[in-house]
Amino acid sequence: MRAGAAITRSKAAVMGLIVGGMFACGWAATAWAQETPEIDHSQTAAAAKQVHQAGEAVSQARVRINRLRNSVRAELQAKAEWAPVFSDLKTAQAQCDEAKKAVLARLGHNPKYQALRRERETAQQTTAAADAGDSTVSDSQIDQATQVIFNDGLKLKQMETAALENDLKYTDAKAVLDAARAKVDQFDEEVTAALERTPEYQQLRQSLDSAEQQLQSARQQLAQAAQAERDAREQAERSREEQAANGQAQ
Repeated sequence: MRAGAAITRSKAAVMGLIVGGMFACGWAATAWAQETPEIDHSQTAAAAKQVHQAGEAVSQARVRINRLRNSVRAELQAKAEWAPVFSDLKTAQAQCDEAKKAVLARLGHNPKYQALRRERETAQQTTAAADAGDSTVSDSQIDQATQVIFNDGLKLKQMETAALENDLKYTDAKAVLDAARAKVDQFDEEVTAALERTPEYQQLRQSLDSAEQQLQSARQQLAQAAQAERDAREQAERSREEQAANGQAQ
């Protein structure tokens, strides 16, 4: 009987320790939660939302300005003084492309040009084979092929440029094309000037400027909120480390 009672008291003592430990752990967890506040993400979220809204406002303002620009452009392009500019550009581009095509076709029969192209194509096949799963191409072969591709590509381009510069028909067509492009540039300048004279553009420009300023301010607020959140997170981490150190010391 006395032995049984002793065992019962021993079990009771063990249970008491377990229950006491549970209460102690619960108290410690509660204290930990109370002493380590949660990080507030609301400021960062609000700032990010403002950045998004400001960015949308900037995009919409730019769309409205571009829509007005296209309208002004179409109106000017319909005028007699500007209508031929774009048809002349189209014709000049086609003639220049045709002249270039003829020059490169003749160059394609040049033995040196042909040899360079074959050598470059072989090198390209080597680098392509190196990408295969069962490739036996060595690193030195890859390096050599890569260098050939670069060097021969440069030589081919130099030969093409020289052939074009020495062809009178192409150079004449290129000069006509450059002159047509210069007229288009003048037209674009006229579009910008006409656009800026419209009252609607002035209003849209002010809206865009205001939206861009708001976007810049929102980005600054987001950066500040993000920094404050990082600081709070670091402070919380230091608090946890201090609490853990104090718990071990006790």
